[in-house]
Amino acid sequence: MAEQEELAEEPSGAGQGGGTLTPQAPATGERHKGGGLFWPLVSGILVGVGLGLFLAPRRGQELREQAGQRAQELWRRREDVLAQRQEQAAQAAQRAGGALLGSIQRGMTALRGQLAEAIAAGREAAQQAAQEARSRYEAMAHRDHPKK
Repeated sequence: MAEQEELAEEPSGAGQGGGTLTPQAPATGERHKGGGLFWPLVSGILVGVGLGLFLAPRRGQELREQAGQRAQELWRRREDVLAQRQEQAAQAAQRAGGALLGSIQRGMTALRGQLAEAIAAGREAAQQAAQEARSRYEAMAHRDHPKK
């Protein structure tokens, strides 16, 4: 066989009684040809490109029409989705606003209650202070001006 490599025995060292077999280049000078797949591949590519160019105008028009229709459909869907998202955002804002309003109203009610309690406590303290002041005044008036 011309393509097989020949094995040659090389001495591995003096006195060891044997050598190793290593591959050698063919003696005839023939080289292995690796270009067997290149030309069929190139010709296949060229045939494919040629067929593509031949069929492209009609097919390209169909693809452009389909792409245009798909773009219009996507644009309509985008508008629908946008409208849905806007509605959802408005509803969420309304719920959040209602929750915030409810929270504010509860806070105001609690604040009114605390304010009413503070006013009542202030009145009671003022009444007690007034009563105490009257009592002291009367005690001083009796001491300074005894009854005759």
